Amino acid sequence: MPFAIEVPVPIPIIGMAYRFPRGANSPKELWRMLTDGRSGWSEIPADCYTWRSLHHPNPDVEAAQVISTPGGMLVTSLSEVDAYKYIERVGKRRLSLACINCPSSITISGDKDALEERKTILKGESIMAKLLAVDVAYHLYHMKAVADQYLNSLRDLESSEARDDIQLFSSMTSELKTSGFGAEYWVQNPVSTVRFPDALIASCELASGSKATTRIFLEVGPHLALAGPAKQIIISGPNKVSHKYVTALVRGKNAYTTVNCSNSA
Repeated sequence: MPFAIEVPVPIPIIGMAYRFPRGANSPKELWRMLTDGRSGWSEIPADCYTWRSLHHPNPDVEAAQVISTPGGMLVTSLSEVDAYKYIERVGKRRLSLACINCPSSITISGDKDALEERKTILKGESIMAKLLAVDVAYHLYHMKAVADQYLNSLRDLESSEARDDIQLFSSMTSELKTSGFGAEYWVQNPVSTVRFPDALIASCELASGSKATTRIFLEVGPHLALAGPAKQIIISGPNKVSHKYVTALVRGKNAYTTVNCSNSA
C-alpha cells in the first residue's frame, strides 16, 4: 500500500487492503500505532478459522465444491497479454489473472495442479515462474465461496466519502475513488484483478499540471515488496516522475526506526 506524495497536492493512496492489526481500525490509527512503537500482535480467536465459517449453507451451489479445491498463486515474468494466452490454454474456470504487478510481472491464481502444470511449461520456455507460499487462490472465483460470509462479517462497517486532502486510487478500478467504500466494495476486492500499474500511473497523471517536484512514495507493507514494480511502472509511464521510494517496514529492523526514517525522507 504505497503513498505517493507531492506538495502541495493532496496525498494519494494507491490501493488499500481492508485489514488492520489489533489496535487499529483505520489508516490513521495504524499510522499512530507505528509512530508510537506499539505492537499489533494478538492471538487468533479460537473460532476464527473453523469449518463452519468456511462451509456454504447451500449444498447445491458450486462454491461448496470449490472450497475443497487446493489453490495457489504463481508469479511470472509474463506481460498481461501473454499471461492471458497461457490462462486460456487451461481455461478461465481453473486459472485467472490475479495481480498485474508491473509491465513484466504478473501473478496468476487458480487450482494448484493447473498452476504447477503452467509452471513446468513456463520453466521449459525459460520464463520465470515461482509458486507463492500460499494455499489459497486469492483474486479468483475460489474467493466467491466465502464472499457471503465476508459480506456478513462487514455488515456493521461504517464508511464515508474521502477527505479533500486525501485521494484514494483503487487498484481494482484503477481510478480515483471518492465514495462507495461500503462492505460491497471490500468484498469485490478479493474476487477481482489487482491493477497496481494503472492505479499508480493515474495518481501521477492527476497532478501532472502542478509544479514539478520530487515525489516521495511511501510503502506501508513488508520490506519494499512493491519497490521494484513501482520503479518499472514509473519509468515506463507516459510522464517522467522524479521520485524517492521508502518503506515503513524493513526486514530485520525495528518498525519504529524505519517509520521515523520515512518521516524524514
